[in-house]
Amino acid sequence: MILSPDEPPRIAETKAGLCFSLRLDGAGDCARWAWLADTHVAGDAQAKVRGQYPLRQLQRIVAEVLAAHPQGALVNGDIAWYEGGRADYERFALAAAPIRAAMPLVLGVGNHDRRERMLEAAGYPTRRGPGRLTAVVDQPPFRFIVLDSQIGPEEVGGMLGAAQLAWLNGILAEREPAATVLFAHHPGVSASKGCADFDALVDLAAAHAQVKAIVTGHDHEFLLSQAAGIHLIALPAAGFTFRPEVPTAWVEAAVNREGALLKLRDSGGKLSEHALAWRRNAYRQVLIPAAVSK
Repeated sequence: MILSPDEPPRIAETKAGLCFSLRLDGAGDCARWAWLADTHVAGDAQAKVRGQYPLRQLQRIVAEVLAAHPQGALVNGDIAWYEGGRADYERFALAAAPIRAAMPLVLGVGNHDRRERMLEAAGYPTRRGPGRLTAVVDQPPFRFIVLDSQIGPEEVGGMLGAAQLAWLNGILAEREPAATVLFAHHPGVSASKGCADFDALVDLAAAHAQVKAIVTGHDHEFLLSQAAGIHLIALPAAGFTFRPEVPTAWVEAAVNREGALLKLRDSGGKLSEHALAWRRNAYRQVLIPAAVSK
């Protein structure tokens, strides 16, 4: 889903569900975005989990994002608290309003989200059973595609499904080539339950040389690895973490033709930088062992 302060996104029905699309002015040599995941905002402003207050963390991050002046912001799923109540999305919308007023805000679907309530809180006409909610942001010469990996509101694990993968393959095959980053809430390998058909996503991405990275969330920890020459980027949690030694954080991403510079900004005020170099050629459609660095 896309919220834009200027031109409204186009909304089209696909065999998988609804696709929001937006074309921004060309990024030139670099597209600068704020990447978040797992905000887990509750309707109760004082909601606390594992000693952490998700709303307070989001409010801090909103201020940091505005100070960084990116060209857009993206939340990669699990926007709401555990059950995706209407009040959760209303509270999130209020906290994120300064970002929405300043730049495009892209929202992905996580396992704790409710699609109908997300649409309703965002001001879009509610649709009963809207299906998958995907998004495509074209910012030449770059493209960001947000997938929907939720199986159902009661399922922890995820799956993209054949219809969505077929739609993605069509997007990648038919549109003009652009350095592309894919987003999905669930990773392939997870500390809980991951995306059941993530290998199929990697195989599909490997067949399209313009796909440079797949960005996930869900595990509440920042991790980097590779598969078939494609960078796998697991975003940290904005709302709360599972382990006390892991801070909440967000990523300031500068994407260029050759790679990306990821600045990890955590709640302790620390900044770490991670430089990624994009693959140049198509790779065989097989997974290679991932080298994980923290």
